[in-house]
Amino acid sequence: MAPQFREILEAAAIKVPLCLQNQDNCAVCPLQAICSGGREGSFEEFMWAIQAYCIAGEDVLPKFALLGLADQIISELESCKNESLKKLS
Repeated sequence: MAPQFREILEAAAIKVPLCLQNQDNCAVCPLQAICSGGREGSFEEFMWAIQAYCIAGEDVLPKFALLGLADQIISELESCKNESLKKLS
């Protein structure tokens, strides 16, 4: 991947509101398992896939790959939710 394109994708990354709330203290974040603090976590991979799909369109990228990542994120979010609920009990 061209360095310029990677920089554009990194600049377009979405800061999760919990990052701001926790002041980038990832250890206390309930989404740490998927987020990875901006490194190549599931959430970051999913966001990059959405951006790539928006740029390239469905003619170039197959929709099933994006839907597979969406299913994975939903499953991982459920796990994060369950873990957070366990910690609160």
